[in-house]
Amino acid sequence: MLTRIEIDGFKTFRDFALDLPPFLVVLGRNGAGKSNLFDALRFLSRLATEPVLEASQHARGHLLELFHRDADGRLDREITDAFGETRRVAATRLRYELAIELREVPAGFRPFVISESVRALSPAEDKWRERFPIWPTG
Repeated sequence: MLTRIEIDGFKTFRDFALDLPPFLVVLGRNGAGKSNLFDALRFLSRLATEPVLEASQHARGHLLELFHRDADGRLDREITDAFGETRRVAATRLRYELAIELREVPAGFRPFVISESVRALSPAEDKWRERFPIWPTG
């Protein structure tokens, strides 16, 4: 049984918390967030059994609408991990590079990681944004 719901950053919710009684009726004006509350619960339910991308594809609305944005259209750049530590995200567009080499071993061949790195993309390098301008900058 659910006893408390906390939502932060999903659709219109920011720092939302609700202690649930044994019986609850949800009502309100149009646009008050009733459907978004149930969308959050449905999304969480899917995340229990599906990868994030697949769960988000079943959500109501466009993928970019699932997460709260600041007034300028940017996603919140602070994250809180499972231990409660909050950090500001330095970059939202990253390049991950992985080099793998196939080496012969006594049992046949095996892949080995030669190098692995991640770094922030500069605006000049970020050609993806030119192709998909609906994605917010920052």
